[in-house]
Amino acid sequence: MSDSADEMQEDQSVHDVTAGMLGVSIHQPTGTGLADDIQLTPARRPLDAVNDAGPAAPPIRFPPPEYLNGSRADEVLVYNEDSGEHFVARDVLFRSHEADEEEEGGLQSVSRAYWKIPDKEPITTRMGHLEICVVLARCPRSADSDTEEEDSRTSSGNEDDIVFLLTNRLVAVKVNYCERMERSLHITAENPLNEIAALQIVGTNHPNVLGCEEVLFDTEYLSVVMPYCGGGD
Repeated sequence: MSDSADEMQEDQSVHDVTAGMLGVSIHQPTGTGLADDIQLTPARRPLDAVNDAGPAAPPIRFPPPEYLNGSRADEVLVYNEDSGEHFVARDVLFRSHEADEEEEGGLQSVSRAYWKIPDKEPITTRMGHLEICVVLARCPRSADSDTEEEDSRTSSGNEDDIVFLLTNRLVAVKVNYCERMERSLHITAENPLNEIAALQIVGTNHPNVLGCEEVLFDTEYLSVVMPYCGGGD
């Protein structure tokens, strides 16, 4: 009698395991042990709820990215406060105010600029390249002037007399080639403008997610200025 009960219990275990593998539930009346009385009903699986919910909703559309007018200066005079010396920085990116009616054009109204580190090779990206840049701040008149006469001369509005201060802050500037971005829209489903829009939504206030500080457009390039993360690849 004991052997028969053990066999029935073993058979029931086999049925349970097999049913779990097939995705069905076995309902067997207790005390019968008759195979004819076994009823098979489909088991409810997590994927069934997903299928019943219907097709996935379309993704939320990103807003169009916002950008400012940008430009590059061939040469900019920079003052190094640590050494007390001036030097010329080349190919400097800055926000251009030429399209602003209330602002002066050129470097007159520029408060900061981005100078690519000369000995740092640009990193190639799918849409262009990435530059590691030093932030240049507009230099106060008294910081690099030795005399009141020089202060008066440099305040005359001549761009050749505008001086920027070398800072210790680095940024990563992702330079996207507009022609390559336009071409990619017809090749892949990925929209590079969505990436820029997402970075702008994040901004610079999130402690764990990288956003962007500003986006500069100069008809040929769309430059995304982002915080620099040292030690990355």
